[in-house]
Amino acid sequence: MAVQLRSIKGLGPIFVAAILAGAGDLRQYAQGRQLLRKAGLNLAESTSGKRKGQIIISKRGDSSLRKYLYLATIQLIGINPIFQELHQHNVQVKHMKKQQSVFKLVGKVARILIGMVHRTETFSPEKASYLVLQEPNSINNFPGVSE
Repeated sequence: MAVQLRSIKGLGPIFVAAILAGAGDLRQYAQGRQLLRKAGLNLAESTSGKRKGQIIISKRGDSSLRKYLYLATIQLIGINPIFQELHQHNVQVKHMKKQQSVFKLVGKVARILIGMVHRTETFSPEKASYLVLQEPNSINNFPGVSE
C-alpha cells in the first residue's frame, strides 16, 4: 500500500507513513469522504445566537492525520505539476481563495488515495490532469471521479 501511495510525485515516505499511521488500513474506507471525516476535515455549520450559517471545518477527528493530509497537499501543490494545474484552475477560473482551493485539493487527495488503494493501482497523471483540460460540464461524466 505504501508503494502505491509513493507513486504520487511529491508524496514522500514521511507523509505516507504519517497518513497510514493516522488512518490505518485505507481499504477500510469506502470513500475518500470517510477519510476526511476521520481527519476532521468535513464541513459543519457553526451557529450562535447572533450568527448562523457559517460553514467551517469540523475539526472533530485525528488532528495529526488532518495536519499531515494538509501538509502533503501543500507539498503536492508545490512539486507536482498536476496539482499545480488544479490549484491554478481553482484560483483563476473558479475564483476561489487560495486556502479554499487547498482544502478542496485535500479532499481530492483523499479520494485519489482511497481510489488507488481500492483499485490496487499506482497514480496515473492522465486520470487527474484531464480535469483542467476538459470543459466544466464534462467533468462529472468521468466514472469514479466526484468533485
